[in-house]
Amino acid sequence: IIALVVVAAFATGYREELYFRSLLYVRLVASGRSRIVAVGATALLFAAGHVYQGFIAFLGTLAMATLLSIYFERRRNIHIIAIAHGAYNLIMLALLRAFGAA
Repeated sequence: IIALVVVAAFATGYREELYFRSLLYVRLVASGRSRIVAVGATALLFAAGHVYQGFIAFLGTLAMATLLSIYFERRRNIHIIAIAHGAYNLIMLALLRAFGAA
């Protein structure tokens, strides 16, 4: 089951980054929005999808999504941020499991 969890964590990271950074961010900029608006909008929309986890989790997700959006804006490397996102997911799952929340 560990292998499945690892694959799922990284697949989710890639899927979300492909949508929020590679597709949504690029389309916002292409439609004439400023890069700052595109970074903020993609981060806020991503974090809004995690609001069910609570306000603190929303804020943490917003901060992480902002950093990932800024990195994508500067480097245009979806693979690095998708791997970072997957690693973050995996760490969070491990911590939840370790502390009995999962």
